[in-house]
Amino acid sequence: MYKKVGRFSSDYYSTVKVFRCYEWYDIVPYSITLWTQIYKNYKQNGITSWSVEIDEYASLLVRMVISGSMKLIVNGKSRILRPGDILVLNVGSSCILSNDEKNHVHTIQLSITGALSKFLPEHLMLKGVNVFNVAGSDFDSISLLMNKIGNIIASKNEAEAYLNTQYTVELLLVLAELNRKNSPGELPEILTRAINIMKSDFSVEPSLDELVSYLKVSKATLLRLFTRHFGATPISYWQKLKMHSARQLLVTTDISIKELAVQYGFKNQFYFSTVFRRYYGTSPREYRCKRKDDTFAEL
Repeated sequence: MYKKVGRFSSDYYSTVKVFRCYEWYDIVPYSITLWTQIYKNYKQNGITSWSVEIDEYASLLVRMVISGSMKLIVNGKSRILRPGDILVLNVGSSCILSNDEKNHVHTIQLSITGALSKFLPEHLMLKGVNVFNVAGSDFDSISLLMNKIGNIIASKNEAEAYLNTQYTVELLLVLAELNRKNSPGELPEILTRAINIMKSDFSVEPSLDELVSYLKVSKATLLRLFTRHFGATPISYWQKLKMHSARQLLVTTDISIKELAVQYGFKNQFYFSTVFRRYYGTSPREYRCKRKDDTFAEL
């Protein structure tokens, strides 16, 4: 028999700020087959140390990092999860999650149950503990799906309950395909390490000298790899990652645009709005309103 909860450190709940949290249980027949019963969009600060030990978890857990970072430990081996990283923890699997030094972490999390929550992921090659990274349109599509599921749970409209199962199946299929595409070896190790460094802090622009020094590679090699795989320089790619992360935080939380600008290292919200418009063709406020309207319109 699998357990339903993990073991939390004593200060765990004091670190949590919940933006959205919805629960919906036992809607037959959908909850018998495949059903997302909990949606949670929340942030944890890193000022206070926290950890949770998940041991033989009873549900299928999908957790995506929106901003910040946290530590994942599986079988004694640790890695840092950063923006765009998705953790898929299968039924019966175990891991430990904790703060990454003093960094905050903002995530969206789904808890999925039902008879197919164990067998479907295995069939899709999502076995045990899976971690992979997504960006760009892939990040957008997964964020949208997870938020659509959250809105269905929030509404508790039984006439649309089937959409919970439909969107959950769609999400698992998308995750399985992305997991296949993001299998080890897709990118050179140097690029993977460089991207992880870039995602660790969006408030201060990294210098090319700092990157090559840390990676122990020449400038020419790093520039060549970024140009070949991304068609951009390391710094311009970091700027793209930064704006993408800011955009996700804009549409998945109620954080003020002023706070967002400060968090991402802009001198003021007006400069942030100027740069945002350059990337996305509209102001942050207009983009936030449109995306929220689009999400609810599709329900």
